[in-house]
Amino acid sequence: WNNRQFENLNNGEIYPYRFDRRHDMSLVLSYDIAKEFDVAFTWVYGTGIATNLPVFMTRALGDYSFGTQVIENYGDLNSFRFPAYHRGDFSFNWNKTHTKFESTWSLSVYNFYNRQNAFFLFTAQENGSTVVKQVSLFPILPSLSYRIKF
Repeated sequence: WNNRQFENLNNGEIYPYRFDRRHDMSLVLSYDIAKEFDVAFTWVYGTGIATNLPVFMTRALGDYSFGTQVIENYGDLNSFRFPAYHRGDFSFNWNKTHTKFESTWSLSVYNFYNRQNAFFLFTAQENGSTVVKQVSLFPILPSLSYRIKF
């Protein structure tokens, strides 16, 4: 739990801090198939962080030369949470020992089940109603690397 309380914020009430992340865990499994080959699997999970999103929107009354003004009400501080974050990673390594150095070829896949984790959230108008949308980064991302160790 990571809460904050300030006299001038949120009417002096306690609110969850942005980085209040109740659960954050990683599971790592690795196995040496043979002397030169190993595989690894990583699974990462974390509950969503706290954020602010509008609770409701209303149109202001009056004459505005720039069109209708929309006023957003955000309610209590950090009263909304991102969806939970999780992903799975996999790697296969081929290790080779040479006379003067060691080398490793590594084939890995980041987020192998292509989970669309939220990077940020925003509100948008669709068919006359307000909906929450998310922007996601880093879908399934394969990589191949070569490493030399002297």
